[in-house]
Amino acid sequence: MTTLSDEQLRSAANKLIAAHGEASRSNDWTFFVDEIYARDCVYTCEYAGVMEVTAHGIDDI
Repeated sequence: MTTLSDEQLRSAANKLIAAHGEASRSNDWTFFVDEIYARDCVYTCEYAGVMEVTAHGIDDI
């Protein structure tokens, strides 16, 4: 597993925040997936605290 520096983590977080801001305005939630998300990671998100969604790689996002 790759270890990222604090600077790399902050940069990635800022890109994600900016992408989510644009997605909120445009209602397009997929334009940034290829650039920001890793192809082989497992991503989980809990919506409103009641529904867990899991994506295995970016093809599931």
